[in-house]
Amino acid sequence: MAQHSIIENIHRNTEDWFAVKAAVRGKGVDCPDDTPTADVAGKVEEIQSGGVEFSTDYTVSQNKLILATVDAIEGEITLSLPDGITEIRGCSPKIPFTVVINSNITTISGQAFMDSGVEKINIPPSVTSIGSQAFYGCQKLKEINIPVERLYAGTFSGCESLEKIYVSKKLTDIWNDAFLNCGSLKDVYYEGTQEEWQQINGYENVPSGATIHYNYVPE
Repeated sequence: MAQHSIIENIHRNTEDWFAVKAAVRGKGVDCPDDTPTADVAGKVEEIQSGGVEFSTDYTVSQNKLILATVDAIEGEITLSLPDGITEIRGCSPKIPFTVVINSNITTISGQAFMDSGVEKINIPPSVTSIGSQAFYGCQKLKEINIPVERLYAGTFSGCESLEKIYVSKKLTDIWNDAFLNCGSLKDVYYEGTQEEWQQINGYENVPSGATIHYNYVPE
């Protein structure tokens, strides 16, 4: 399926702003002079998307992705976040999507991807915090890497398709219900030894049916 970068190249200066507005208006899309720059960039991406019908809505403020939503009829999309973003607070497209997280991101806030269609995501080592219920109800998510020290309650609750997780040696705490209703989880790849795994507070909160693979070396 075609993939489309939805969030990229948010225009900051006046010259770019007017150029983007002109492009949008040239396609017959209403774009008032007071339209925020980020919204205009989203409209341009919508026009250029071609094969997948979707509309976007997102808000960026103080280096935080406050909201990114995508409504689509069919297809698969890719969200590529701007380099300046350091925190993801809301990202809720319902159709299957891949998210590309750059190395500036340090925080994935609580409920950031809650009930979304996120299917593929690679979390860079720069991320030091994943909030409670960040991936709650993400039923299309099949695997994910975990570079943080702590998993809070409900982080992956309801991720019914989650099969594999890749866990950093930095992990020290797994709270109750972090993996509630994750019955498909079969493989846990852990960078440390069995002894180190058993020193993690709440390691038993990982579903008992999962096999722990020790001394995993990330690619």
